[in-house]
Formats: sequence, structure tokens, C-alpha cells
Amino acid sequence: QGKKVLYLPEYDLDNSMVGRWRHFWPSKHLGDYGMEWDIKGSTEPFIYRPTADERAENPARAEVEIAGDKGFNEEHTPGMESLCNLKEDVDGADVVVFGRTNNLFGKELFEYAKNSGKVVGYEVDDLTFGPRGIFYENGNHNVSDAIDEQIRDADFVTTTTQSLQKELADLRGSYDNIYIIRNRVDLDALSELVDAPIQHENRPDKKIRVGWAGAGYHLKRIYGVKEAYRDINSQNPGKVALVFKGI
Repeated sequence: QGKKVLYLPEYDLDNSMVGRWRHFWPSKHLGDYGMEWDIKGSTEPFIYRPTADERAENPARAEVEIAGDKGFNEEHTPGMESLCNLKEDVDGADVVVFGRTNNLFGKELFEYAKNSGKVVGYEVDDLTFGPRGIFYENGNHNVSDAIDEQIRDADFVTTTTQSLQKELADLRGSYDNIYIIRNRVDLDALSELVDAPIQHENRPDKKIRVGWAGAGYHLKRIYGVKEAYRDINSQNPGKVALVFKGI
């Protein structure tokens, strides 16, 4: 009791589902155990998300960009920018949890937290690590190696399934300090959605929209639920639209 926990998910909290879903909802219950917590996107201060209009003008623009006016160079990198922006937050915490930092910007922050004597955790809910991880398999070995290094050096790791726990144990060489924290659903928010009337009749196309959110690495997983899509469409012929969101 009395410990202060700092969560550092990869991206900004307003626009990134990773920051909200995997950290905000579980962490807000830490107060029940006498702990304080704070959560900040580790790359939030220096990334820019082009608007839909800006991307329409230039389809080659990525959904997330590094801000171009920060003077980044060999001496002043995005990683150093993260450390400068969040150093005081790390100093004021007892436990620092890095949440699925799938980039090279968290290295300085991670090393600073470790060298400052903080208890450092790493949270991962997908196979982004190890020789079978999606980054390694797709040739992004620099990112994969950085993730692996942080997972090995973390004091503890949290994940969501037994299969991921085994993969983590293979990487770390032991099951010690690897904890399964299952995905949570905000039941209050869900009840509001369940009780709300379906609004598709108010849209011009009058179709039921089925959403999918995920990066390109997950495209093959869409085929794993194709039968469910077919069932929904057969029950509502011509009234279903699939909506995809991702990078």
C-alpha cells in the first residue's frame, strides 16, 4: 500500500486503443488496493496523427508520424525526447509498467527506470516478441530485439493467456514473475451499449456495421472468423457492412 504505479503505453491515450483498453481500465482499480497510479503515452509528446483530410490529400502519409520540428539527430533522438518528457513521472513512481512498447523509442526510458532502482514491469497481450513474434517474422528484427531485451530485463511481465505465458517463459528462461491478467471489459460502459437501440436505421446506407480493428499483421486472423461473418450476413442479407480500422 502507498506505492505509486506509472503506466507507459506506447501511444497517446486519446487515439490509441492499446493505451485505453490494456491499461486504463485495469489500472483504475489499483486504488482499491491502496495504490496510486498514473498513465501517460510514452510517445505522446512528439507524435502527430494526420487528419483524414490530410491523408486524403496525400495517401502515402502514415497514420502516425514523428513530429518534424523537434530537431531530432544523433544526439537528440525520439528516445531521448521521451526520457526528457517523462523523467519526472518516472522519478515520482515506485513501479513503472511499460505497455507493449513496440518501437525503438522506449529504450532510454526503460534503462533510466531500471538504473533508478524502480520496479519495472512489461505488459504484453500479443505475440510481438521472440523468434515466432510478428515483428521478427516480418523482418523487423531491430524492433523485435528491443522488445525481447526489455522483456528479459523487466522485473515482472504480465500477459493475458497461458500460451503467451509459455512463450514468455521460453524467452526469459523461467516462469518466475510472469503473471496472467486476463482482459477486462468495462461492464458499465458495455451495459450502456447493450441497452441502446440499434442506430443503423438512421444512417443513409441503413446497414449493420461490423467493425474490425487491428494492424496489417492481423489480416490473416480475419479469416478465422469468416464463418461468423457469413452467419450474420445470412441472417441479415444485404444489410451488413464490414468496417476495417488499422494500419
